[in-house]
Formats: sequence, structure tokens, C-alpha cells
Amino acid sequence: MGRIQKYTIFAVNKWGIFCPEHEHTMKTGILSVIIMALSLTQGWAMKVKTLPRTLRNYPSGTIDEYHFRPGYVVVRGCVKNVPQGKYGTLGFVGMDMFLDKEFVEAIKVDSTGRFCASILVPHSQFFTLGSFGSVFAAVGDTLDVTIEGRSGTEGDTAVWGGTGATGEVNRLWPRLRRQFFSDDMEKKPWEAKDRQVMMEWRGKKLKEFRAVVGAVDADTLSLIDGCSDFARDVLKSSLLARIPEQIGAAFSLYRWNIMDEQRNTPPEKVVRRQEVWNFLHECEPYILDNPCMLFADGGSHLINNLEFDPLDAFIYLGDEFYGESGSQDPDRLADYKENLVLPSTYDRQDHEKMLEYRQGRLLSVADYYRMAGDSICSRLGLHNNFMMQICLLHEIMRDAKDASEAWFPHTLAERFAGAIPQFAHKIVAHRAVDAYRKFVAGREGRRPEASASPEGDALFSALVEKYKGNVLFMDFWGISCGPCRSGMLDQRDVVEYFKDKPVRFLYICNEKNSPRDPSEAFMKHNNIKGEHIYLTNDEWNFLAKKFQFIGIPFCVLVDRKGNIVTHERSKMSRSLIEKILEE
Repeated sequence: MGRIQKYTIFAVNKWGIFCPEHEHTMKTGILSVIIMALSLTQGWAMKVKTLPRTLRNYPSGTIDEYHFRPGYVVVRGCVKNVPQGKYGTLGFVGMDMFLDKEFVEAIKVDSTGRFCASILVPHSQFFTLGSFGSVFAAVGDTLDVTIEGRSGTEGDTAVWGGTGATGEVNRLWPRLRRQFFSDDMEKKPWEAKDRQVMMEWRGKKLKEFRAVVGAVDADTLSLIDGCSDFARDVLKSSLLARIPEQIGAAFSLYRWNIMDEQRNTPPEKVVRRQEVWNFLHECEPYILDNPCMLFADGGSHLINNLEFDPLDAFIYLGDEFYGESGSQDPDRLADYKENLVLPSTYDRQDHEKMLEYRQGRLLSVADYYRMAGDSICSRLGLHNNFMMQICLLHEIMRDAKDASEAWFPHTLAERFAGAIPQFAHKIVAHRAVDAYRKFVAGREGRRPEASASPEGDALFSALVEKYKGNVLFMDFWGISCGPCRSGMLDQRDVVEYFKDKPVRFLYICNEKNSPRDPSEAFMKHNNIKGEHIYLTNDEWNFLAKKFQFIGIPFCVLVDRKGNIVTHERSKMSRSLIEKILEE
């Protein structure tokens, strides 16, 4: 599924820049907003039992940069007691957590049920293999897998093993998880839409968290006695990350559930971020300023929840920098009427006009990043920590995934230059420079690397050839995906608008996870027009590997010549499609 984001309004912080502060929409004057912002800095924080600022024996101090570099993992194993061909491929899925970039590999299973693949991974982490949940794999290790078929209604199971830390973690993590954690996320406390229910649930989770912190601090985890230092760090990180990740996910879902159709939130139901995250400053050294969180089970989800809630001040520079203020004025200066940040090119006349628009107040990109970081630290009592730097790097690289605009390389260079002073952690700095180097190399038209998914290329080419001469809107969806269904409903007017033009909307799903009967029933009941394409599980894996997507909905826009225009769903507007038709 696609990750959850939220709608916010802005409050003015002490530097005079706008920072997201409230998860509900309201009409108010600037004085009211300032008063609310000041109030947030002084209160509304629920008291919790003090946590230790640092933990003894964690992290171990033995982790070096090698563990955060790309490298190879060997994945090998067999499938037993299942019909031949049931597992033609296995999807091996993870994240480059430095760049917020999906990683997908399709592992082929031969006719005897065996498989073996040497896979270049972004860094050591927990991955998912097929539908069998999370499994740890460290760079340089071998991951051993046995998939056992089950009869009747019982699902197939997987047994994990492996060499080195990979084997240690996969053997012990399920037992540690059962020992420390309840399954009350499955009870979905956010569905009650009740503030008190959520806060009581949070209190319960913090008690669990304190118990975990105490056990890690006292080093009383007898299960991990005898493990390597690296395995111990991975296991302890997974224990520490799990509850903050659950808290972030639950409150994001709560905020979505309590919004009305206009995205407004009843004031009595509001839960402010200080009430949710007021424990972070106490555990900053081992949660926020700890690179080992990238190794944790659920580490990517933890980063996502932090990035879009307590550490989210960086993500709004995109709107400010590109001037996406909602203006339809063709004069580009109109886009900067509400802009806080200098444009990427300097012109004296333009500069004077923008200063007039902004009442003499303009910021450089470096100023904005510094002030956004200071705002986060001030509100939550933090320092410029590892997670803040990761979130900033995510913001810079987010649009680099779709660099089709002619002006983008210059913009990206300015953003990197502005962020360099914030990248104090050497691991983040290294990955940032390496990412920019690869981006520049790609833009310079160097010889492309061999395709990572020839099967995916062939499937994509076949789809394009079938609809040759048309603009293609490819929407990868699933029947159990709420955002997918919502997007399809929202697109009905656009589909109708282009019905007599050379534009085709292709709704593509994995038939294994979205059987035809319920999928067809949904589309027929809701009058979803377009082409409905059902892929086998193997075909889906090959295309997921080609486009490197994990969550759905995922979209691809293709021009009439078969060239990919963008992967960014937010950019696939009616006007963009019309522009492509005119070319």
C-alpha cells in the first residue's frame, strides 16, 4: 500500500516562517495562529515517566560504515509440497532508506522448486520475501529459505535461516517479538474515532516501550546471549523501534479517520503532535540519532512516520521552492507571491518584485533548511540528529525520481548545496554525495546500464505495442487498497473527458491478490471504464522489479511514442495529458 500522508495548515514559528503544526483545517487570522503556535511550545504535552537519555551497552559501537553500504546477499532455498508452478517467482522487496527509494527483485524458482540468486541490495535491513513477512539479510551473508506448502485453508509457511548475523537475527527475532509485544494494533483503536481511546492506547504502548527500554538498558535479554555484536544491535534496534513505529502509524490513521469530507477535523477530536511525541527528546540518542534504526524490523515505517509527523518541517520546501501556491497566472512571477524562498536563478528586476510581494522577506534555500531544522529542534527539544538528516535527504531526492523537467538539475544542485551544512553525520553525507553524483551521471547521457528486468521490459513493451499511438495512463492497483479504489473513482471524470481522444487508461492488478470476480464487481458497480488488465503473480513481480515499486497505487504515464513521461501520480493531471497530445 502507499504510505499515509496528511493534510495540515501552517503556523508561524519564532523565525517568522510557516511550519505545519495542526492536523485540522480552520479559518483564523495571523494573530490567532501565532497564539496557537506559542501555546504549543509551552504545553499540551502529556507527562510520561522519564526514560534514560542513553542506554548502556547499546549501540555496541562495533557498527561501521560497511554495514550501510550496498553489497550482495545470496538468497537460496526451496519450495516443498506445493503444485508445480505455484511459485514461478518470489518478490524480494526492501528500501534504500537513505534515498526513500523502493528496491524490488524477482527471484526465479526452477521446475524442481529450488532457487538461488545473488542480489545487490542497498544496505543490510529487513526485507519481505513473497507473502511471508519480514526477514533480515545482511550484506555479505547468505539467506536460507524453506517454503512449505500447507493443505486446506492454512497458508504456506516459510522457515528462515542463514549465515552470520542473518541467521542469528532470523532465528531469534520472532521469539523476542512474542516475548515483548501485544497484537493490539490488530484491534485498530483509531476506528473508534475517539480522542480519549487513542490517548489511553498510547499510554498503554508507552508502558510497553518503557519495559523494552528497561530490558535493553539492563542487558537482560537472555535470548540473545552469545550473539555477535551486530546481531545484538539489530535485535535491540527492532525492539526499540517497534512501539514508536506503531504509535506513529496509529495516530496517522486516526487523523485520517476523523476528517470529514472537506478534510476538516472537529476541534474536540484533535490530538496534537506534542501530545503524541513528547517522549522523543528523552530517547533521542537511541531512536533519532542512531543509524542502527535502519536495520530494525519496521525501520522504513518508523522513518516514514517521523518524516510526515514530528520531523516534517523539511517537506514543505517543495511547495515553497517551486512556487506551487495554486496560482493559475501564466506569469511565472505570480507563482512567487506566496513564496518564502528565492528562485534558483537571479534577476534583479524579478528579485525586487518578489521582495515587494513578500514585504522585504526572502530566504535562501540554506536559510530555509536551517530554520526548518531549528524549528523541529525547538519544538521537540532535539538536536540536528541522524533521522532529521535522513528526512532532509528524502525531501531533496523525492523529485529526483522524476527529473523530466529541463530546469530540475539546476534546482537539485541548489538544494544539495543548501543542505550540505545540515548533513553532519558522515554516513548521510556520503550517501547524499553519492546519490547526487549518480543523478548527474544519468543526466549527462552516459551509456545506460543493462536492464535489471528483461522480462519486465518485454511485458511493458507488449502493453505499449498493443496500444501504440495512444497516451497511456497505467494504474497499478489492488482490490484491498483503499487509496487505489479512491483514485479510480476520482479519475472517472478524466476518463470520460478523454474518451474520444487517443488516451487509454489501463487498470492493472495482480490476479492472485485481486481475483477477477470481486474486482469486476467493484468496477462494474462504480462504472470504472478503461482497460482492465489482470497479471499473473510472476508478471506483476517482473513489472514491479522493472519500475522498482513496492506500494500501490503506482502509476506510469507514457506518451504516444512509448516514452515514459513520469511515475509521479501527483503530476498526472488533465493538463499534462493534453500537453502530451499536442506534442
